[in-house]
Amino acid sequence: MKIVDRKVSLDLAQEWLQRLSKARDFTVGVEHEFFLFTKKSKLASLAQSQAFLSALAQMPGWSVRGSGVEVGIERVSYQSVAGRYVAVKYEYAPHLMEVAFSYHESLLELQKEVTWVCSAMSKAADSVGLKMCNFDSIEGLVPQTLINLPLTSSGQALQKTRERLFRQSTVKVGEPGADVTKFPAFTAATQVHIGGLGREEIEDVVNTLYSYELEISCLVAFASYDFAYSMESLRRRWLRYYQVFSSLPLLGIPKVQNWTVQGWVDSLLSCPTLEGTQTTLDALISKAKDLQFIRPKAFGTIEFRASGAAKDGDGIVRVAEIRLALVKLARAKKLPSKDLSGQRERWLRFVERGLDLRLMDFDFVDEMLSILSSETADRLKVALEAMTAYEAKRVG
Repeated sequence: MKIVDRKVSLDLAQEWLQRLSKARDFTVGVEHEFFLFTKKSKLASLAQSQAFLSALAQMPGWSVRGSGVEVGIERVSYQSVAGRYVAVKYEYAPHLMEVAFSYHESLLELQKEVTWVCSAMSKAADSVGLKMCNFDSIEGLVPQTLINLPLTSSGQALQKTRERLFRQSTVKVGEPGADVTKFPAFTAATQVHIGGLGREEIEDVVNTLYSYELEISCLVAFASYDFAYSMESLRRRWLRYYQVFSSLPLLGIPKVQNWTVQGWVDSLLSCPTLEGTQTTLDALISKAKDLQFIRPKAFGTIEFRASGAAKDGDGIVRVAEIRLALVKLARAKKLPSKDLSGQRERWLRFVERGLDLRLMDFDFVDEMLSILSSETADRLKVALEAMTAYEAKRVG
């Protein structure tokens, strides 16, 4: 564990807090990852994914916003409203892409944007003989021998870091001898960004959110996919991170009793992947590895990072709606916070042994149902019924 310079840490924590304003109305944005396959169900090559980006850039309103010598076109974007952009770029070249939707004040506006953007991307893919595939993972669908190492120098550096951490890991769960360091190449996510939190509430809200993160992550997965599949897929997703990054202090649900900005900065400064001394906040945030499920961003935004990719546009918005509902309840102090060390223990038990509903508490869902759309509320009810039936069968 690295020794943290106390004065540097205090200064950086205060600098981050000063960037936050007072609490304001919420905004919601989403980053969604998807795979590109050929019509014959082969992973897209670099030439094929470049053709996809080029086709998208030729559509009305779209343009190339970034290119480089390593992969060619890197980013294509569309200006949705003044100062807000939709961007499509590589997550893991050449076959795994990410679309970052612009942020919105209402879920209805987000829904509209997700619908037409997904349609545009699908048309661009189809025009060059490809198809968009919304899978949370392609592990088992594609042999790992067909997945190449990252094409970019930054991706290669991250791969070397994963390999080093995996060699040093003392975690003994999972398949003995298996190299899981390539998991980012076959794992996709839907990550929700909620903005509007103020400096006076950020710590209380994040603590409350972590108190229910395991339950919410399960509900999000179960509301999107078949119960039996989603249960194992979610566990395997987290297992891969745990196998590789178990030495990071900010992994999953952090090793703390209570989440604080100061503790977060301390953990960033002690991150084993951090090289050299970081004395600026932006450099620290960009270079330290922060893999906690709820990650603070700039200016009062928090990012939810635990969930696998939703399987369609409606699912993307549904994930955002569920996440936003819990943030609203946390701000309104309608849910009690819990000791996070206990939440981390429950998460690790799930990762290592699978779902045990005796350790989970879904009483808070009743508060959520009243502020969700009827369709999303119905899906959560079905998910809860499926979990209850699973547990009855498991113990009976």
